[in-house]
Amino acid sequence: MQFRTSLSRTTLVAAIGGALALGLAVPAAAAPSTSGVVVQQAQAHAVRTKVIAQPKAKIVVSGTKATFAVKAKGSKLHYQWYVRKPGSKHYAKVPSATKRTYTLTTRRYLDGARYRVVVAGAHGKVTSKSAPLTVVVKPKVTSSTASVEARAGDVVVIKVKAVGHQLTYRWQSSLDGVRWTSLAGSSSVLHLRVHSSMNMSYVRAVVSNKAGSTVAPPTDLTVDSTLAEPFGRQTIAFVGDWAVGFDHTDLSATPEVLAASATNVAPAAGYTYVTGALVECDVLEDSAAPTVRFRGTDGNFYDAGTAVLPAPQVDGMEDAADFGCTVSTVGALAPTSVVSGATWVVTGVAGMGPATQYYAAK
Repeated sequence: MQFRTSLSRTTLVAAIGGALALGLAVPAAAAPSTSGVVVQQAQAHAVRTKVIAQPKAKIVVSGTKATFAVKAKGSKLHYQWYVRKPGSKHYAKVPSATKRTYTLTTRRYLDGARYRVVVAGAHGKVTSKSAPLTVVVKPKVTSSTASVEARAGDVVVIKVKAVGHQLTYRWQSSLDGVRWTSLAGSSSVLHLRVHSSMNMSYVRAVVSNKAGSTVAPPTDLTVDSTLAEPFGRQTIAFVGDWAVGFDHTDLSATPEVLAASATNVAPAAGYTYVTGALVECDVLEDSAAPTVRFRGTDGNFYDAGTAVLPAPQVDGMEDAADFGCTVSTVGALAPTSVVSGATWVVTGVAGMGPATQYYAAK
């Protein structure tokens, strides 16, 4: 009994051990399944090719360099840049552009081109978004207002048209076309309130961007006077078909008038002679000369009566005769109280200019 028990135990242990061995041992044929698990785990940890920072738009001056860049993640990455030129519907490979960045020297014809990159890696290939290239060239003015005619106090509109990127506008005025001063206004359209002092002046726009500036042709500005805003000294303006101006006015000309002729009578108390050096140019040479009257600040008109007026004295328009113009003396006898701030009123037949212009008597 003891032997059989021992045998049974030995046999049982051996039998159990064999069964366990048979149940836990992995046959040689099953070895690949362990390798498959390892491959699947490795693939699970592999990084797919992905763009994490897209190329950005570039705005540069023609002739300078622009750099496009992409940032991607993945393994064994390779890059190839492509361009779609203006007017094309397709992207073309850029030779030798095989790095994460692509730098080119810009030219005008590339304005509007788009660039993108294909990133290929060990685990996939992806195409970036496209980025536009803006090539800035010096502005080109295509048109501008040639001339404007208005009356003092009016608001005139002066326009300029230009092509180019990121344009800015500066407006300037000049009395002689040489020296320019700045005006308020920063758009392609200028709304300008004009004054009599701006007659025969010029207005222009300076159009600029990152590539430089272009000056538009100037606008000729003709401003007619008003009673509220008469012309100043030495301002030439059209009255009908005549160009007229005053070299100067003498508000206390009594001594000169009395010296001009022994027949001239001294003014009564509270009165004085006023004279002006009038410049007149008959532009068409076939029209009657305009009339000139002295208007006091009381609104009344005064003349010199039969007084003989002195020869004209000019100090700023000496060359008038060289242009076919004449210089004469006009005058009036008026109350002293109305001469300061008075006005010369010149009236003719409407033609090239208005029928009446006003000149400050000062």
